[in-house]
Order: sequence, then C-alpha cells, then structure tokens
Amino acid sequence: TRATHGLRPGTVLQRLWRGQRIAVEVTEGGIVWNGTTYPSLSAAAMAVTGSKWNGKLFFGLTERSTTA
Repeated sequence: TRATHGLRPGTVLQRLWRGQRIAVEVTEGGIVWNGTTYPSLSAAAMAVTGSKWNGKLFFGLTERSTTA
C-alpha cells in the first residue's frame, strides 16, 4: 500500500532523533508510533519531528540527492 511503501507488516524501522530512539512498526493499517497509527511514513515522521519530512528519507529508506 501507499502507506507502507512496499514494506511488509511487522517491519520495524528505527532511527535516532535528537538523542531518542524512534521506532515505528508497519501494520496492515498504516505506521504505528507511540500507540498511534499514521497513514504514511511521512505522517509519522511529522508527528515525531513537528515538521514536514519525506518519510522514506527520515527513516533512511532513501538518501537525499546531491547535485554536483
């Protein structure tokens, strides 16, 4: 589904954010963080950070593109 970006339910994504370990779980219904289900990785990243993020970038599933 769009919310899981091809990730299987049960997958746990983790990253360190401002000294805290952030872990989200992919479920059939979306992305769960801190007991709340979000419709997408980006929505979960926004809940974590308080600002807009590309969810795949925030959770390290893609790298930021660089220009020469």
